[in-house]
Amino acid sequence: MNRRSNSFFKCSPVLALRIVLVIILSVSVSLSYAQIKPRIIITADPELDDANSLIRFLLYSTDFRVEGLIYASSQFHWTGDGKGTKLAVPGREYTKFGLNLCPCESYRWAKDERFIDDIVENYEKVYSNLKVHHSDYPTPLELKSKIRKGNIEFDGDFSKDSPGSDLIKSLMLDDYKDPLYITAWGGQSTIARALKSIEDQYKNKKEWNGIRNKILSKVVLLPSGDQDNTYEKYIKIHWPEIDYRQMGRGPNYSYGIQMRASPENIIYTTASWMSEEPLRMVTGFLGQLEQNYSDVLDAKGKKYIHFAADGAKRMRQIILDSTHLAHRWRKA
Repeated sequence: MNRRSNSFFKCSPVLALRIVLVIILSVSVSLSYAQIKPRIIITADPELDDANSLIRFLLYSTDFRVEGLIYASSQFHWTGDGKGTKLAVPGREYTKFGLNLCPCESYRWAKDERFIDDIVENYEKVYSNLKVHHSDYPTPLELKSKIRKGNIEFDGDFSKDSPGSDLIKSLMLDDYKDPLYITAWGGQSTIARALKSIEDQYKNKKEWNGIRNKILSKVVLLPSGDQDNTYEKYIKIHWPEIDYRQMGRGPNYSYGIQMRASPENIIYTTASWMSEEPLRMVTGFLGQLEQNYSDVLDAKGKKYIHFAADGAKRMRQIILDSTHLAHRWRKA
């Protein structure tokens, strides 16, 4: 230790003690913050809304302890077993509107489907920039280690274990006492399999009550509906006390919005309005710019504003014409 640092501690012991205490407190706060971050498992099917939700979630992953990123099936997406087995569940969309698409070997699941891997790989490309804004973004390697395939072969099938159900089971059984949140953006068959595997393993053993109470005290299910009927068929019957938080209030800006919108708001749900709105913003702000700053704009600046506004108007007309043509095509 040099003479300057030596004299500092000799002359300022109180200050030195304060600095040490601040460091200790800072480390403690950081550790406490890490410990109170909600633990979460994402289960999702390949529907576009799930992919978009996952992208958005990863932008907020600084606030969570990501425990799993799991491929799930649903009535809308399942991969099949690759053995030629066919399935059709009465009342599904493939039986409606005269479609009669199934029995089929798979349904709306691309042969090379890897949307979770793709999203994490794109996250990896921008990770260095994300870290500039927040130091707590999980590493791409950490996220990749959480990816699993769940019970994706058939709609509502939880008859056997999968890598995804095994991961969920291990997290349900671990010794952490804080809540374990599990999303079901698709079906719940992978979650149902984890619960059934635990039930099958422990139900006839003396530790069953303790195991069951542990799970009921920590697991919180966050479903987007019962998309494969596994909640109704199994979870609700065998785990009726489980914390099941189905979103039922608030605005719905997704599927079926046009059927639920009030007459005065229906216009805001149309493709033409949504397409035109950004252009209305552009022309509106350009008009404000020209009106409020005309005294400081030279002739060239005003000319540029005119070109931009005219381009927005012409783009709006193209959208209107395209929408009109699409309507006529559908009627034909």
